Amino acid sequence: MRETTLFILILTSQIAMAQTRITKEDVLTFKETLEEVEYFKYVVSKSEIKTWEKLQIEGLTKYGWLRFPDHSWIVQAETGTYPQDDDKLFDYRTIMVDVDYMFRGGMEYYLKIAKQIFEVRGLKFEIRDEKMVWGENDQANDYHYFKHEVYINDHHIVIADGNLNQMGGYMYFKKYKEILENEFENQQSNERIRLLNYEDGVVMLIGDEKLLKTYEMAIKPFKNKMLKE
Repeated sequence: MRETTLFILILTSQIAMAQTRITKEDVLTFKETLEEVEYFKYVVSKSEIKTWEKLQIEGLTKYGWLRFPDHSWIVQAETGTYPQDDDKLFDYRTIMVDVDYMFRGGMEYYLKIAKQIFEVRGLKFEIRDEKMVWGENDQANDYHYFKHEVYINDHHIVIADGNLNQMGGYMYFKKYKEILENEFENQQSNERIRLLNYEDGVVMLIGDEKLLKTYEMAIKPFKNKMLKE
């Protein structure tokens, strides 16, 4: 009896897994849903969307996770060679963020990504006079003064100002998101930012309200979820 019960539990679990397994058809339906809300509007070479589709089929059917390729990843998938000098985005809808890298010197990189996001939309994102200042490291009092500032579209932005030992990646991430959201609002854009999880971090998803709501519903079968803020 015990063995029979165990077998039933295992079989039930296997059936449930089979029911939730993502198929190629599921991915194609997802892509069609995105096309309806003009997700691929800013893709430069529309023929590359087929490569994006192949990457999603592989990632979702094998692992259940969406992939967020930049343009160099698309080129590598098509040619087998990774282009070292290609720093362009692909869909101009998503930004994969490594918060630790952002905090440890990568903010300039992410601001340049934001510049691409804005300019492809015909919006302005001028970066100038980024400056970081370190004060004396007072180890006895656990205090190390640090200030990080930059001008975006002539707006003076203080990214960090205070004790470096009490700062971290999440603080930088929040500031980065705030910068982008403020500039969208300042330039009367109807696009906003929502956050997604993925295997190794956080993804910023950029779109209007209709796109964001459609995307949230469409990814329900996947492991990626919209994050509550």
